[in-house]
Amino acid sequence: MIASTSITQQALDLGLVDEVCVSLVPVLFGEGIPYFGALARGHLLLEDPVVVQGRRALHLRYPVRR
Repeated sequence: MIASTSITQQALDLGLVDEVCVSLVPVLFGEGIPYFGALARGHLLLEDPVVVQGRRALHLRYPVRR
């Protein structure tokens, strides 16, 4: 599990990530650091997500397409 924006982007660029997990929560902060900024390899395709409905959150697990 990686929770740092810089390390996440580096690991994605190196092809070391098997799955991207995103939890959507109904809160808008209006600022922050983009988790998925410009990747060195360009666009990265993800497979269809596994969706898990939580309480006040939606959890999405996207396998990384190889």
